[in-house]
Amino acid sequence: MSEEYVGLGIISSNAGAGTSGLLGHLNTFVPLELFSRIVDWNKTRNNLEFSSELEEKLLGEELSEYWEKDDLVSKLDSICDTLFVGIGTIAKSSKNLSPVEGEFLAYLHVNTVDFMSRMVNAGYSGQKAIKAIHKGMEIVLEANEQKLADKNSDGKVQKPKGFKPPEERLKKMLDELKEETELPTNMSPRGL
Repeated sequence: MSEEYVGLGIISSNAGAGTSGLLGHLNTFVPLELFSRIVDWNKTRNNLEFSSELEEKLLGEELSEYWEKDDLVSKLDSICDTLFVGIGTIAKSSKNLSPVEGEFLAYLHVNTVDFMSRMVNAGYSGQKAIKAIHKGMEIVLEANEQKLADKNSDGKVQKPKGFKPPEERLKKMLDELKEETELPTNMSPRGL
């Protein structure tokens, strides 16, 4: 991992040891290799310029969007968008997240616990629910990488003509994940 990202405080130089509550939570759901791509996306689109007003608006939109839809695909998309925006916010602020960190973490926790519960109720294991978020992050990041640097009057990056939203790929991934065979968690390799 690049020292640049460690220096920004986005990724702990002790991978897991000494991470903040927010970073520790994000590390649970976002593979570390995606962190640098998300930071690079933010560098390219807004040179890591921090606007607390815009960040609070974007985070608020993503966190509340979760509760506006009932299907797993929309909820997964919302969780991944929230993580994407949250990592970008960390990268842009890099110094002091304390005004939004606690509230963001609380809402993100509630949303992810609800999502995990819905996944289990739909027949997925907890392991597959976490895997869905990992794979979903990759899909959502690829969709966001289609966006150029064009912004609306509020400063939000806009979708280009021909933008392919991630929902279709998220649905396909969830369907494939449901059919995927997984070893029982209580089996050791020696027992195979």
